[in-house]
Amino acid sequence: MSVFDQPFLFLRTPGGNVEDLDRMQAAGFRGVFCNVREHEAAEWEVVRRKALARGMFCGPWAHTMNAARAFSFDVLDKIIETADRWRSPLIVNSEKELDNSGSTLTRVIAERVGGRDAAISMQAFLFFSVEWTPVKHLPMLLQIFPAESIAAKDPLGCRERAWNAGCERVYLTFGSYREQHPGLYRLQEPYSVYTGDDCGNDYQAWSPTSSGYQATRQVTPNPPPRPPEPPPLPVVTVPLPRPVRLRRPYMMGVDVTAHKRAVYRYLGATYAWKKLTHSNVVTRRTYGGGFDKLVNDARHQSGLPEGRGVDAALYTRLRAKSAYLPYEDSLLLRYAAAHPVLSVCNPIPLGHSGSVCQDLHQTAGLPGNWAIDFCANPNTPVVACEAGVVTRFSGHDPTDDQADRDGVFGYTVYFRALRTYEYFVTHLGRYPTGLSVGDKVVPGTVIGYVGDQRYRIDHTHYGVSSTLGQSDAKKRITAVKKAPKTGAK
Repeated sequence: MSVFDQPFLFLRTPGGNVEDLDRMQAAGFRGVFCNVREHEAAEWEVVRRKALARGMFCGPWAHTMNAARAFSFDVLDKIIETADRWRSPLIVNSEKELDNSGSTLTRVIAERVGGRDAAISMQAFLFFSVEWTPVKHLPMLLQIFPAESIAAKDPLGCRERAWNAGCERVYLTFGSYREQHPGLYRLQEPYSVYTGDDCGNDYQAWSPTSSGYQATRQVTPNPPPRPPEPPPLPVVTVPLPRPVRLRRPYMMGVDVTAHKRAVYRYLGATYAWKKLTHSNVVTRRTYGGGFDKLVNDARHQSGLPEGRGVDAALYTRLRAKSAYLPYEDSLLLRYAAAHPVLSVCNPIPLGHSGSVCQDLHQTAGLPGNWAIDFCANPNTPVVACEAGVVTRFSGHDPTDDQADRDGVFGYTVYFRALRTYEYFVTHLGRYPTGLSVGDKVVPGTVIGYVGDQRYRIDHTHYGVSSTLGQSDAKKRITAVKKAPKTGAK
């Protein structure tokens, strides 16, 4: 059995209540991990001796972000050196410093950790911009901290995302600080608590209430075959209102902050092809002088002659690879004045009655997300209005009466369209069986069912954000409202 298959505590600062190993052990915790970034290993000797005397494990952990908010190789080495000296397991706590790093840092972690008994502590919802395969064999400890993350309110959905990213074993870490308390969580061991310092000496309140948490995905021996995908809605051509004049640098609705570090992490042809087929936006400003090399690599991978930029032939090949290239991307506008876009459809499918019960309004808590409420009977299917990819789930159990009274009834699904739009669909009573993060949807794909609300009329809140701003989001959701219905798929 691995130490991570047992309940344990993260400790932040030596001294005081964190040295009360007797109470920790009596509450069911089998070990502790000590913060060696802010405190030297020698400062933890009292805790370590007490733990070993009681048969508890004691290892080091630390956050690998440096003062510049970048990944610290020195801290990683310090964790490993301490673990070797203590002959103990270790935890690498790496969070935002991994974002947009591809496989660069996960490979470093895997190589330096080697065959040691180690785990990675990470935010609740794993970054899509990180390649997790190099560390898939290491236990992933997801930080379920509702005080910091909306995604943490759906821990099983976060576990599903980690499984989909390739992680083989996924465990939960429950937050004990900032008014977070045991009543927020299902304390089904194994799990960990961050931190023991914030438990207020009441470790018993954090004791396991049950066991049997599934850290590994259960594989169905013979899964049923998926039905064939229905044909998409007709393709229409949308002409641009006037000739396109590009401005330098090539920049249209791009979140530079989310991509600027990629400029400095350019790793060569294989990485270039992957970035061009998976990046949200691909521009010269994002990749600087490496942009032409990136495009030429994509042309080479597609069997096309180099030196012609992003033309119609390359665009066609990229789309066949499900590349994420927004309509507004200036590189696409550079070679054509029009291109095909999929029609949108109404969220309520054919054969089901529904009506608009609240017109255009902003989604509370999501600035820039504009929505329309579609009233329908409970269990009415709600469908994706255009093609895209499911990005995450959140929300509340529909049987939670308090949440219903507070106006946050039901489950939520997010999906990103293949161009510029992020959809937020809530007040769902349930999801379709098998729907998971990463699934592709087309117009008419069922993404949920209207819930049975007790304190207001039954409806689904269907909202959208746009990279082009609020005005475009309003136009898009209005177009969805007026769109024709299609059959549920």
